[in-house]
Amino acid sequence: MDGVRALFPGAANVTYLDGRVRDGGDKAAMFATVERARERLARLIGASADEVALMKNTSEGLNAVANALPWAPGDNVVICAALEHPNNVYPWLNLRDRLGIAVRMVESVGGAVPAAAMAEAVDDRTRLVTVPTVSFSPGL
Repeated sequence: MDGVRALFPGAANVTYLDGRVRDGGDKAAMFATVERARERLARLIGASADEVALMKNTSEGLNAVANALPWAPGDNVVICAALEHPNNVYPWLNLRDRLGIAVRMVESVGGAVPAAAMAEAVDDRTRLVTVPTVSFSPGL
C-alpha cells in the first residue's frame, strides 16, 4: 500500500474514500425516511412538511429557487458575489442574461458581507437577497 500511496503525493497525509451507492434496496422505506425528515425539519422551523424541499445539493436547490420565482424585467437580486460560491452567482447571472433581471453586487468589506450595504441595495423590485452563512472565498 505504501508503494501505491507514494505514486499520489496528495495522499501522503490523508486517506481518500470514494463511496459508491448500490441501486436498489427498499425504496418505500427510503421515501418514508425522507418524509419523516421533512416533517421533523418543518416542525423545527415552524413550517409544514409541504413547504420543505430536500435537494441533493445546494446548487440544485439554488437553481430550483432561481427558476421557480416569477421574474420580470427590472426585478433584482442582491448578492455579495466576492464571498459566494460560484454556484450561487451563476444562476442569477443566467437570469440576468435570459430575463433581464439586475444583479446588484455588493462589495465585501474586510472579507465579510457588509449588512448595511446589502440592506441599502434592496428596493421594491428586489425579489431575492442571498447571504452566505459560510463564505466560500475566505472560508469564514
